[in-house]
Order: sequence, then C-alpha cells, then structure tokens
Amino acid sequence: MHGVRRTWNQTIEQAQRYEQWSAEARQVLQQRYALSRECFLKRSEPVLLRNPEEYSLWNRRKACLVERYRLELATASENAGLSPPPALREQVEAEFRVTEAALRQNPKSYATWAHRLWLLRAVLPLSPDSTSTAVPGLGNCQWRPPWIVPLDLAQVYLAREEALCKQLLALDDRNFLGWRHLVEVLTLTKGIGLDLSSSSSSCGEGGAPVAGAAAGKRLLHITRTVLDQNSCNYTAYHYRSIAVKEAPQDFDWLEELDALHQVMYTEPNDQSVWFYYHWCMEQLQQHRQLDQASHTQNQAHDHRHYLEKELDLLDALLELEPTARWALEAKARHLMNLGQHKEAARILGEELPMVDPLRKGMYEELADACMRNSLA
Repeated sequence: MHGVRRTWNQTIEQAQRYEQWSAEARQVLQQRYALSRECFLKRSEPVLLRNPEEYSLWNRRKACLVERYRLELATASENAGLSPPPALREQVEAEFRVTEAALRQNPKSYATWAHRLWLLRAVLPLSPDSTSTAVPGLGNCQWRPPWIVPLDLAQVYLAREEALCKQLLALDDRNFLGWRHLVEVLTLTKGIGLDLSSSSSSCGEGGAPVAGAAAGKRLLHITRTVLDQNSCNYTAYHYRSIAVKEAPQDFDWLEELDALHQVMYTEPNDQSVWFYYHWCMEQLQQHRQLDQASHTQNQAHDHRHYLEKELDLLDALLELEPTARWALEAKARHLMNLGQHKEAARILGEELPMVDPLRKGMYEELADACMRNSLA
C-alpha cells in the first residue's frame, strides 16, 4: 500500500541466495563486452529470470541481436525478397521465450515489458502508410531487420501477445504494465491493418469472434470483460474512456450508465466508479449538444431530463447509504448543473462535512462558490 513502510525479515537462506545472485549478476555485467554473443545470452538468461530488472543485461541482449542483424545485412540486401535466415528468426523467438518466462516470474517488471515491446516492434512489418525503414533502438541502421516477419506470421505474433496480456491480467487485473502493453499491441494491429478477430485468441465466450477488428472496439470488449469480474478496476475504466474515442459508433452511453448504476449501488464507496461516472455524464452532455447543433431532433434529448433522472437514482441510493460521500458529491454536482445552487450549497456546507470531515474546508469553499452563483 502507498504510504505504508514495508518490513521484510530476511532469512539466512534468502540472504545467501541474494548474495549468490548479486555475484553472478556483477560477473556477467563486468564481462558483457568480453563474452561472445552466444555465451552472453546463455549466461545472462538465468540471472534475468531471477531478477528481470537488470536493464543493462536486457540492453546488452538487444545489442547482441542488432550485431547479428548487421552481420546478416549484406545477405539480406543481396537476397532481397527471400525469407529471413532461420537461425536469426529462431534467436528472436528464443528472446521472446526468455521475456515470457521473466514476466511469469515478475509480471510488473518495467525492463522486461520494454524489452518485449522492442522485440515486437522489430519483427512487425511497417504500417501501410509508413515510409520509414528505421527501427527504434537500432542506432544508425538504415534497413529493417532481416528477422521481420510476413503479415500472416505477424498476425500470429500479435494474437500471441494479446493472449499473454489476457493471461497476466487474469492473474492481476490491476497490472498497469500489462494493460499498457495490451494497448500497444492493439495499436500496432491497427497500424499495420491486421484483423485479429479471426484468431482463436480473440474469441469471446462460446468461441464467437469478438465483434470488429478496430483497436478501440477490441479494447472495449476486453475492458468490459475485466469489469464484469471486478467492477472497481480503475485502470479498466481509464482505458475504456480511451477506447470510446477510437470507436464511438460502437458505444452506447445510456447502456453504459445503466451498468454504472448497478456498480454504484453495490460499491457506493469506490472512487473509480464515480470518476468514470462523472466523465460519462460530461461526455453524454457534449454529445447531446452536438446533436442539437446539427438539428437531429430524433437523437437530441433534453439534458435536464437526464440530470433529474440521475438525481432520483442518487436519492434512492442515499436512502440506503445516507453516508455515501461520493453519492452526495454527485448529487451536489447535478444540482449545480440544474441551477439549484442553494440546495447544492446546503449539501456541500452541511451534509458532506459531517460525512467527510477531513475535507471540510474544501466543501465549505465550494458551498460559498455555490451561494455566490445563486446570487449572480
């Protein structure tokens, strides 16, 4: 937990294992330029599997692949259009396996996720609208690596990455590094114009393919699956708000609010739900304003009507949970949007300080601002 000092009583056996690992890591680091590529890759692997946070070892492994790339550069140039060398492809595959094993040891290793993403970007083809042939991390190299895979194999790689992310998120759905990698995978999929909906890893329950292939739509599906298991996942709500912008046509705002209402009743004190709820209400208001501006009266609805409906729902919730701080704050916000500043000021100045005395000063300041708005 944040703000809580950790205590760890290290046993003698654990201390001995740590000293052994530290000695091996120091030795490999000191000899990383003296060892041959194959020897370094072999010796650094067990060290990284015990502690994958050694950035220097991962960086040297990158350099080994780049050196191998440069050795194959002449062959790749002379044999343009031929398949990449099998030995080089196998070395890259082995590197993927090492990173996967390291992630299973430590799913929140920054260095390992960064190394795996570097590998993935190196093997994928360029996007159709891209003109650059350089790869991040390859220095002054002017060519794509010869281990680059064709589109059909790229689809397999991306589907494998998505499946790995889902497995790790199933173990810990708050692993923000896993979430970030998943978003990168979906972005790369969209960038090179692939459709993962036909792969087995992208099937929903019952084997039915996930609708749509766009990154935003797939992310909406994945976040909904996670939220059905854990409705208080802040990271899932965050990436869901990003996915909406990518696939607005596949998002039903009223259906989303109905789902949030159920969570608000079951988890009234979870802040992640309320943050996302307020964001949805703001977005819904903006969409209605756009509808009214375009004179599409069949789609435009009175925002005041929906605010009043939300107030009724909040009143019903407060009857069950009269000390629900977030529900009181939401009620005050809706009242301000409806122009009922005096009632909002009463909630902010009287009810909320009793429920949440630590923020009494903030509520009193907001109540004063409401009263000034009521007199304006």
